[in-house]
Amino acid sequence: MKITIVFFFIYLISFSQETIILNDTNVPITKGFDKNPINLITLLLTDRKTEKEKFDRIFSWVVLNIRYDYKKSISTRGFYQPNIDKILKRKKGIDIDYAFIMDTLCDLVGIQNISISGYIKDELFNINDSLYSDNATWNAVKLDNLWYVYDASWCTGQYVLSYTKVSSIIDRWIRNISSREKKKINYYFKDIIDIRFKNKKKKCGQHKKNIFRVLIIKKGKLDSTLIEKVVTYKTSWLDQQLCNLLTKLTPRKKFIYSNITNQNFYLTNPEVFSITHFPTNPYWTLLDKKKIFTDYIQDSSFYYPQDEIYKNQNRQGKYCLECDYYFTSNELGKAKKTINSSNSSNPLNKFITSKNEIIVSDLLFKESFFESDSLSRVSLIDSALFHLLRAKKDISISLMRTKKYTQFQKDKNKTKLNFLLLENKKHIKKFESIEKITYQKTKKMKSFSSNTKSTKKRYSNYQQKLRQIIYKPQTSSNKSKTKEQISEIENKAAQIQLKIDSISSILTNLTFKYEGNLNLLKNKIRLDERKVWNLIHQYNSCSRLRWGQFDSYDKYIIDAKEKLNSNQSEYLSNFNDSIFKIADSCSALRFIINSMVKTRYILSCEKAKLLISLIQEKAIEEVQLKNLIDSSYSDIEDNICWLFDNQSLLNTVESGLNNIATSQKSIIKAILRENCAEKCRYNEIEKIINRKKKKLLSISNYNLKLIIVKKNNILQSKREYLKLF
Repeated sequence: MKITIVFFFIYLISFSQETIILNDTNVPITKGFDKNPINLITLLLTDRKTEKEKFDRIFSWVVLNIRYDYKKSISTRGFYQPNIDKILKRKKGIDIDYAFIMDTLCDLVGIQNISISGYIKDELFNINDSLYSDNATWNAVKLDNLWYVYDASWCTGQYVLSYTKVSSIIDRWIRNISSREKKKINYYFKDIIDIRFKNKKKKCGQHKKNIFRVLIIKKGKLDSTLIEKVVTYKTSWLDQQLCNLLTKLTPRKKFIYSNITNQNFYLTNPEVFSITHFPTNPYWTLLDKKKIFTDYIQDSSFYYPQDEIYKNQNRQGKYCLECDYYFTSNELGKAKKTINSSNSSNPLNKFITSKNEIIVSDLLFKESFFESDSLSRVSLIDSALFHLLRAKKDISISLMRTKKYTQFQKDKNKTKLNFLLLENKKHIKKFESIEKITYQKTKKMKSFSSNTKSTKKRYSNYQQKLRQIIYKPQTSSNKSKTKEQISEIENKAAQIQLKIDSISSILTNLTFKYEGNLNLLKNKIRLDERKVWNLIHQYNSCSRLRWGQFDSYDKYIIDAKEKLNSNQSEYLSNFNDSIFKIADSCSALRFIINSMVKTRYILSCEKAKLLISLIQEKAIEEVQLKNLIDSSYSDIEDNICWLFDNQSLLNTVESGLNNIATSQKSIIKAILRENCAEKCRYNEIEKIINRKKKKLLSISNYNLKLIIVKKNNILQSKREYLKLF
């Protein structure tokens, strides 16, 4: 009989952290009386009268006192026969031990209780998987003429895969650090306000503070009509580094026994019970509409368990004539019915048929000793040999299918691993490309920031050259210009002035737009940083689930991945619009502003030369030239102030882009950590598959040896009997 522990319902039971009270809460202390089943029953049932009360007391005692034996469940020893004395002495057991002790104790008080072998959906099962062997044992009980199904081993405490003490502390630190975010409130102008102070001696950068102080604050309160409140959250640099360092550590896990008991599988509703359990004899499902084996392996509700359906279930019994007939049958009849039922419901399972063929052979051989007729006796002996041959044939088939099943599970496990690695490889490529572009934008912003001094120097040179135009000695021409030429020069100067005014107005709008884009980019960067860290936290949560041996087909992984992929696709699709386009716009505006300042300077120089020629002809006064130079000088001075005023904002944007690139690198590390967790899950499942294979082969080899021994004994007995004639 296969013995396996069910990992799937560990998390289902662990939803509720409080101990669930069983149906009978007044179970007496049986210390000193629990080594003998008769003494135990006498003590337990002193005040119990009805069948239901007696059963509840027995069930409660077994669940509360017999501990699940994890080491035995993963043992690769093949054949195992339960013993009531050993179970009561060790107070430990697996599913077959729980079923056996319930049979024994209920039989002592006259309650009809029977062990049922069948299939459960274990940690290797996925929808539409072929099952080549039964892997569990549970019970059915008849109370008040109604049959109920229950599984005591699933109601007792479980071994839960949990972090070791050090790993749990590290995991708690990671969660706490990840949740620490600093809230920051920023105030920005809704519209760019242009206020020029008459005092030219004020240094660049002071006027914005004065604008904020004068316009934004009115009577000690913030004027909401002029400002916009923006709330951002940011994880500190130290927390980010700590989180990255801690997540590099490989968590260690071990199985810890949890004393949490539950009533999920106590006299369970057949509809609910059949989600996870399917008997070898289908009528033990107790369903009104008989469920066939293909329905069981195709039932997708296995992936989406709900704790409510177990807590709020209607624990109803069923009338079952087939069950009554099976229970009243002798051992030979039960074995033959099991063989027929198994062949009809799941022909792939030859383990159960080979086991029952051996039982039939033993019973027929024993029956032959009580047969007086020689022909009938020999016929029974031959029938026993025939059933042994059938058992040997079934074992040969099961050996072949065990290897096939093992290879199938390994291929499936490999497919799950490759699927995640391939999916994450695509994600890594996307984030690497975005990270590369982000670094390019950062370098461009850094170049603007580092070129501020050189740009200021270039603008200062423009100012000096404009000043030199006034003091530069002018060579007068001998030929005087006609009125038409003077008029033409004046028209040309007027046209240049129009161009200068147009460029100045455009520059004003462009500088405001540039400043607004920088503020917008700063805002977007701060919001984007939080999105990036949310993605990192989601990848880390997926990694934690995979460390718990959940794969890509499990509900919690599916839900977590759906949410993660949705957020990630939204982040990747919006990142280009929210960050890159604005950054490109800032870069283009900066280039246009610099070129337009240079163009305005060239036009001012051209106009100055035209004005000088007009002054020489005494068509205008020198004051007009001086006003032009002062105006151009002032405009360039404003441009220099604008450069310095936006320097800190530019530095903030640059550092923000750099932080985003670093965070994107952290996402790649988080994806690689998920890959590492999946590889560890893959290795653990490989161990389980190999252990299962070894166990199934051990059962088959043991049964083959047993068949050889029994066959020799039967042949020897037949020869001795024939010698008498």
